[in-house]
Amino acid sequence: MSSLSNRGKLARLFFSSALISAQISSNVLADEITANTQAISEQSIKCSDFLMDIKRKPNHLEFVACKEVNIQGLAALLTEYRVTGTHAASVESHFVRTAKMPKLRYTCCGWESLPANPKTQRPNGQYQTSTVSYEISMSSGETKGGNTRSHWKEIPYFYVSVVRYLEPP
Repeated sequence: MSSLSNRGKLARLFFSSALISAQISSNVLADEITANTQAISEQSIKCSDFLMDIKRKPNHLEFVACKEVNIQGLAALLTEYRVTGTHAASVESHFVRTAKMPKLRYTCCGWESLPANPKTQRPNGQYQTSTVSYEISMSSGETKGGNTRSHWKEIPYFYVSVVRYLEPP
């Protein structure tokens, strides 16, 4: 009788061991599937006119380019736009209102969307969809003699950058 009960214990032990092994394999497989799905979805993210895609592109803003970049060690897509100085104020106003981008300020040699108080205000505007975050900034590049807004119409182009990070910080 003890031989039968030992066989039963051995069978239960073997079954439990197989069950635990299957559960571990299942968890490992689920983790691998999740990692592979994330890698595939990150690889399938392509450059495009992001502002047009999310229906946030203001009038007069011209799509220039989109490229893969590395920003402070993080993979990202950078979409670049431009707008003539004549229409820069309306584009700035759009992003200040819809993306909470800081207003442009003149520093040294050009206009940049810099926060008035970096301790309390984000350095960039931001659009957040259900799954993606976009950072928005605007600048004029180097300008000569145009340190007041009344000179904006004399500046050939202002530039808008939209960054979509492909990995978390």
